[in-house]
Amino acid sequence: MTQRGMGREDVHRTAWAQESYPHPMASCLMPVSALLAILAVMLFGFQMWQWSLPRDTTVPHVVALPRQEAERELRNAGLVVQTEESLTPSETIPDGSVISSTPEAGRRVKTGRIVRLVISNGTAYTVVPDVRELPQGEARERLQAAALSVTDDEYTPDENIPVDRVIAVTPPPGTRIKRLSTVSLKISAGTAAQQSAEDQGRTTTITAKVPADATAADTVRIDVTDDEGQRTVYSETHNPGEVVTQTVDGKGKMLIEVYFGDKLLLKRKY
Repeated sequence: MTQRGMGREDVHRTAWAQESYPHPMASCLMPVSALLAILAVMLFGFQMWQWSLPRDTTVPHVVALPRQEAERELRNAGLVVQTEESLTPSETIPDGSVISSTPEAGRRVKTGRIVRLVISNGTAYTVVPDVRELPQGEARERLQAAALSVTDDEYTPDENIPVDRVIAVTPPPGTRIKRLSTVSLKISAGTAAQQSAEDQGRTTTITAKVPADATAADTVRIDVTDDEGQRTVYSETHNPGEVVTQTVDGKGKMLIEVYFGDKLLLKRKY
């Protein structure tokens, strides 16, 4: 309320004097304080962003290490391991060990980077074992153990080697050839007299294994060509890895062929 007897100018002057205003310096500092607070928040956010970024790491040397040990070394370095599905032959790196890594050892990369490994499945070569005079079944097992397969065998008379035993193998024993190559066997059919008697009528057992790496089931077919002509004596669907055993009869000179789909698994001559 205004006091009695005071003029309008006196009233304004009194009201002005009663109002309180901040110090001029404080008025200047308020915007500066607000700006500093904003800068502090921005700096904190930048630091948090930097901390969230992947750290640098060095790709360790894993060539020639066994696969499991190499994977452990890479994971310990904060890296992600990816291994090629198909194994690669190597004449210098043992079976199951690392041939190469991408990126290579010594590279500086970010943690979480994918490192691709190529794994060795050993040498691409094997040596033909000596299976002469062994029963043909045992001879096949030894050849398969050496990563070889028999797709061609021929029965022929022999006066010295007992019936159903191996006379010779081609390529000859000791030959260094690529793994998964095919070899052929010459197997004794007994003496010439035994052979002549069996030409009148022969019963033989065929055993063939469907390739384990086949992608799907298919038809196994056994064809026979002898003095009575050509015919299919077996035709059934089989899965990869299955073993097929079938008794086959024939007369005179015989040719027996076993197919999986269109692939020849075995050819036997009498």
